[in-house]
Amino acid sequence: EETKKFDSRLSLYIKYFDYSNIMIVDKDFNVVFLKGEKKSPLLEKEAVNNLKKCFSENNPVISEPFRSDIDSSYCIDVSAPLYSDGVLVGCIILRTGPNQYLFYEINNWPITTKTGDIGLIVVRNNEIVFLDNLTHGEPSGLKFKIKIDSSTAGLTSVMAANGLRGNTEGIDYRGKKTFNN
Repeated sequence: EETKKFDSRLSLYIKYFDYSNIMIVDKDFNVVFLKGEKKSPLLEKEAVNNLKKCFSENNPVISEPFRSDIDSSYCIDVSAPLYSDGVLVGCIILRTGPNQYLFYEINNWPITTKTGDIGLIVVRNNEIVFLDNLTHGEPSGLKFKIKIDSSTAGLTSVMAANGLRGNTEGIDYRGKKTFNN
């Protein structure tokens, strides 16, 4: 009876909070409960890294957006520790796709435009990785990268990654002149 209630409650969370999955994982990184779209009990390396951080810090952790190496879905995980009688026994993972709300809101803020572009970037291994899809081009989330070196120093994304803020002029990823803030 309690298991049925628990399962029903998680179904409501998936439905009303738009999680694609809810997983419960033990301290050995085994998925012991899985609800939602994901059918495989395997965890991606990004999910495992997020869980390791959650276990070591003993606090909830939000992942960077990542592509699943299992099913190629675009994911953000929120992992939170689970306790039984004060003892850490595992984590719960609430998974959502950034395309549902986050990227939609960013790409339509402050106004929808045909020429403007708003993007989220992260620096990994001396490269800029565009997290969301670029306005001008094919879907690019986590696929489009720019190497950071002297040949790309004038690109607005490189300037932003290097800490430049405020009104600037530069060249965008397409080679077009831009005004940025």
